[in-house]
Amino acid sequence: MKITIIETGENEELLIFDRKTGVNWVNDLLGNHGALPNYNDDDGTYHMAQEDFDWWENLIEEYQASDDRYYKILDQLKEPDYDNMRAEVENLNCDLEDLPGYTNQICDEYEILT
Repeated sequence: MKITIIETGENEELLIFDRKTGVNWVNDLLGNHGALPNYNDDDGTYHMAQEDFDWWENLIEEYQASDDRYYKILDQLKEPDYDNMRAEVENLNCDLEDLPGYTNQICDEYEILT
């Protein structure tokens, strides 16, 4: 997602990739949480305040790292640990900003089994 910072006019980019498919799904992430910024047809970018960009950039970095870790561990597990870990992560019920931390806590529990 190409971003123009409102305050500075600087161009930035937000990216988050699905480890299994390689697809950048950042538009879905922001859109599903009601945070998709305004799109400007003239320059082909989304416009976002610096503070919002910084928040999303940090969250996405944490999310990507925890997601990569989750799949790395999951790929090494055998039944029933594989299904148990998947169920725990898929059934997390928390605020978006807490998801990477909770995912890492689950990873801590299962990493010793690999």
